[in-house]
Formats: sequence, structure tokens, C-alpha cells
Amino acid sequence: MKDQKFPYFGLLPICEEKRKIQILKKAIEQGKVSGISDDFDPIKHLEFLKGRHK
Repeated sequence: MKDQKFPYFGLLPICEEKRKIQILKKAIEQGKVSGISDDFDPIKHLEFLKGRHK
């Protein structure tokens, strides 16, 4: 009975995953288009990230 009332209920997780994938693809493309940072220091950034998780 429940399946007859909401026939698309099972598709919701699939649609949500597709939406997440589209958002990630868009973010990756924006990152590619933005170019490479000239003043990025990976060591300094790593220390910053480590400091946030103490």
C-alpha cells in the first residue's frame, strides 16, 4: 500500500546523489577555470589546517 501511494519514494536517494555529483562537477570546473594561485604555500596551509583541528 505504501509503495502505491508514493511510487517515486525509492528514487529520492538516487536523485539526491545525482544532485550532489552535479554540484561537485560544477565546483571542480570552477576551480579549473579560476587558475593556479601564485602565492599558495602548501606547508603553511597544512599547518593552518592542523591548527584548526586541535
